[in-house]
Amino acid sequence: MIKKILKNLKKYHLYNKYYKFLLAVSGGIDSMTMLHCFSSMKIKFSIIHCNFQLRKEESDRDMNFIKNYSIKNNITCYINNFNTKEYSKKNKISIQMSARYLRYSWFKTIALKYNYNYIAIAHHNNDLLETFLINIIRGTGIDGLTGIKYMNKNIIRPMIYCTKNEIIEYAIKHKIQYMNDSSNFSNAYSRNNIRNNVIPILKKINPSLENTISSICTRMEYTKETIKKMNNDSILENIDTNTFFINKKHLDTAKIIVFNILQKKYNFSFNTIIDIIENNYQSGKKFLSSTHNIIIDRKGILISKNINSYKSYTDFNQLFSIKINKIDESIYDNKNKNIAYFDYDKLIFPIYYRFWIKGDFFKPLGSTFKVKLSDFFINNKISCVDKQKIPLLISNNEIIWIVNYRINDDYKISQYSKKICMVKYHNTNLSNSINTI
Repeated sequence: MIKKILKNLKKYHLYNKYYKFLLAVSGGIDSMTMLHCFSSMKIKFSIIHCNFQLRKEESDRDMNFIKNYSIKNNITCYINNFNTKEYSKKNKISIQMSARYLRYSWFKTIALKYNYNYIAIAHHNNDLLETFLINIIRGTGIDGLTGIKYMNKNIIRPMIYCTKNEIIEYAIKHKIQYMNDSSNFSNAYSRNNIRNNVIPILKKINPSLENTISSICTRMEYTKETIKKMNNDSILENIDTNTFFINKKHLDTAKIIVFNILQKKYNFSFNTIIDIIENNYQSGKKFLSSTHNIIIDRKGILISKNINSYKSYTDFNQLFSIKINKIDESIYDNKNKNIAYFDYDKLIFPIYYRFWIKGDFFKPLGSTFKVKLSDFFINNKISCVDKQKIPLLISNNEIIWIVNYRINDDYKISQYSKKICMVKYHNTNLSNSINTI
């Protein structure tokens, strides 16, 4: 196993006596095996450990185990205690998302503060398999089919090419001490359910499932690289500095490349892209993303930059602003009623606002069914006069936000969200008409 880890460190030019590594160690068999391997190599490293306080005594037990191990072996160790449940409740996101955000934010802070070059995570080949299946179940494009990368900026996964069985065999051979996480045996989380129930069934069909999925991920990574190279050269025609054209023939013969361009380069959501590709070339039809707009022409699609386009753009009336972030880059301000957060991939642009009309229905956050908007106003003690003044944000002909009150449950952020769309309402007097963002 050390040979395999060392081989890939060299492959990615990371085996350097001047580099310092920060090893994320939970105390479980995976991270303790990674720690043992790094201890056997001539590499500078320290330990970093998160106590999320989610497993009562177990969490403190793991923390003390890591603390004592680092003292005994004279290894620098950084430990932080997080009130994960409180953070989750405050920011209205899942426990898993909260833990992930807290973990990686803190890792990056420590690495920057103490000049660590790379952060090492103990993900292995079985984690890649689980992630691949999760991505398929929730719906994914090429990115999701490439699995977990060995290296992502300054985060590396030295054991991503090692299987769980290899890790167990190594731990037994070297008598590595580790702590068992009882939550791994619970099927309350999707990943555990897949690990404990789905994968065993699949492995009966294909005993070499890990290797099969790993090879698929590699091929999809090659495909992704090819598509990336083809984007500008063979598909996009430059009209001027801010305007591009994609010929109709490419929408027929190179759908996946067109899809990748519109999603990655021009920030169009999945549903919007499908609508563009399958709209049968209705000339004049218009689509908007957070940064660009598309007009359908009989010969293809014309892409141009929004006049007010930048990272967080504001609409023409200065009423709303929209910002798109990756899930791990988002910071939430749930105390501000003027801000709402949505799963970006569930939205269809253009988004616009209007006011209440009789017969409106809405699915409030936390509800499993739609309610009449008039009933919502009554239950929230909103007067007949005031309800005429409340903007309703609309996507795909559905109310996604009763501004300053509640978002639509169908558009909320979940553990499967990849991007977050933050919409901020700038408190200005509104006229009673439809306005497009």
